[in-house]
Amino acid sequence: MNYNDFIGEKLSTIPPTGLASVPDLSRYQMFPHQVDLVSWAIKRGRAAIFADTGLGKSRMQVAWADCVRQAAGGFVLILAPLAVASQTVLEGQSLSLGIALCREAADAGPGINITNYDRLHKFNPDDFGAVVLDESSCIKHHNTKTLQTLLSAFRETP
Repeated sequence: MNYNDFIGEKLSTIPPTGLASVPDLSRYQMFPHQVDLVSWAIKRGRAAIFADTGLGKSRMQVAWADCVRQAAGGFVLILAPLAVASQTVLEGQSLSLGIALCREAADAGPGINITNYDRLHKFNPDDFGAVVLDESSCIKHHNTKTLQTLLSAFRETP
């Protein structure tokens, strides 16, 4: 077996669920590496961007969420640690995008919404056409209750 065959066996065969084409990303004022990652994630659909500290993950997730919201309409939910939610709202404001900081489902509306991971039980995942999971440290271990809860809750989310 050659190396390419070996790697091919390891790659996931889950088909993309993303958008067929990437909208113009220039309004998000991103660096080239951010544009490349967001473009890939938009086309892939269910994707993970594991960028290091300082590479602009918040900008990338806001851009992805806004593009998906525009293409599919409806509600997008960002789940984040408590201290990160308000920073993400500010990142949206810097791009003239409103992100609703939500404590419960009644606070959510069409557009981009953000809440804390610990408040997920107050929301119906079926109300959201897309979800962003911020801060992979909350979900990086495959056997954690948090990850299993999220996978179950958003299994049918496109």
